[in-house]
Amino acid sequence: MEEHNYISSIWKQIVATNELRESDSAVFFYSWKKLAERVQFLKTVFEPWSALHTVAIKTNPHPFVLKCIVDAGLGLEAASFEEVQLAIEAGAKPESIVYNSPVKTRFEIDTCVKQYEGLRLNANSIDELKRIPGNSKLQLGLRVNPIAQPGGHEMFNVSSEDSKFGVPIIERQAIIQAVNEHQVNTLHLHVGSQVADVDAVVDALSRVVELANEINSQHGKLITTINIGGGIAAGDSISTSEKSMAHYTAAIAKQVPQLAERYRIITEFGQWVHKHNGIVFSTIEYIKHLPKKRVAYVHVGADLFMREVYAKTSRLNFVFLDGKTREPYTKNSELFDIAGPLCFNGDYLAKDAMLPALQEGDIMAIPSAGANNYGLWSRHCSRDIPAMWSEAKELNELIKVSDRARGVPSH
Repeated sequence: MEEHNYISSIWKQIVATNELRESDSAVFFYSWKKLAERVQFLKTVFEPWSALHTVAIKTNPHPFVLKCIVDAGLGLEAASFEEVQLAIEAGAKPESIVYNSPVKTRFEIDTCVKQYEGLRLNANSIDELKRIPGNSKLQLGLRVNPIAQPGGHEMFNVSSEDSKFGVPIIERQAIIQAVNEHQVNTLHLHVGSQVADVDAVVDALSRVVELANEINSQHGKLITTINIGGGIAAGDSISTSEKSMAHYTAAIAKQVPQLAERYRIITEFGQWVHKHNGIVFSTIEYIKHLPKKRVAYVHVGADLFMREVYAKTSRLNFVFLDGKTREPYTKNSELFDIAGPLCFNGDYLAKDAMLPALQEGDIMAIPSAGANNYGLWSRHCSRDIPAMWSEAKELNELIKVSDRARGVPSH
């Protein structure tokens, strides 16, 4: 019930701001305080290493959230040129930005060379390295595919033999030659997202460190940095995610001691940082009575929870609040479907779920919704993306940090 009471408290505070409009049928809450706690935990478990922590922009590209990350002393990882620009707008310095798009254009590379001196650009291929001028002041990395099977949903594995990401590690001599010719100082790996098998990631990392050692033994200390990527799953709770990260770092320290002894590291965690910092709220607009169950109609669906609805990657959790008292319901007594607002028949957040006896005007809350929701917002049916609230940094209350925006995240 502790989580339920916390969610109820947040909803009451949102209402108390008097900025909740009738049109705000669904809203975000993102806790920068929880973000700060996640950042501190990350810094603590990585203390043995010299580390630059960056956070994947794609996981939550809201401008307020990005600025909070930069203000906390972290960098940002960009998966597109547009995300590089978002990072700059959030106040990140080029040397704390990692640019990882697998399809960088010549124009984008040239702009980075001319405008963002010191930016960390990881080439996705040897051919891409050839596009970068030899006299550039970018910090160059090369993405290596260690060919790993980290577990979890196959859609998120980016390290299979036929992956579009990185140079396969079996092309060892080509990698060594390219690093030497193009003065690459970083090897980058990222085996997948929401990784279930942490030990497989550590094994992949050990192979990349061995490769870096070989390069340096042949050509002097060319490789100074290993970008270990992100991908560690956030799990079902904060405590679960902290245990996973602690296990990960302990395994690295034990199995890859040379990483701390010889190299600086860069991290790129996204979902692990953001997931448990966010809550989505929606008004229950209608209740339809069917012979065997009821249907609750809400204002978020596949537009906000694309992976959960389309790909069934994970199951959503729900907390329901009485629309009048704003207190959490405690008893599940009715069989429900939860239907989203989009005009196709697959738009359901849940089917055949035992829920409270919900009524029109009650509130549905979805916790652990801080990652891969705002950033994945779909234009299907051209609905507005919800407004967002967070804590005020100097007052014991919430503030509205963005209004509703038409169809795309408000940058």
